[in-house]
Amino acid sequence: MNYAVGQIKGRQYIIKPGVTLAIDKIEGTKLSVDQILLMVDDGKIEIGHPYLDKKLDLEVVGQKKDKVRVFKYQPKANHHKTIGQKIEKTLVKLATK
Repeated sequence: MNYAVGQIKGRQYIIKPGVTLAIDKIEGTKLSVDQILLMVDDGKIEIGHPYLDKKLDLEVVGQKKDKVRVFKYQPKANHHKTIGQKIEKTLVKLATK
């Protein structure tokens, strides 16, 4: 498999072997993706209508927090405001068989 497009918790991700993805936080150590939209394997393209009858197993590598900062600025009014939050992410990669 070269890559696949899978849907995890309502968002679509490109899943490649050996590449670590940062997805929304999940619990557990394994994840099974059964909503595969597209799969490319050595030039052979499979497109689901809406999903393929295949399944990918992902393993959890770790957890992290991303800091998101938003800066609002209005020029001439001498107004600026910085707000932010930390978003929890889970690092996953394709499980080896």
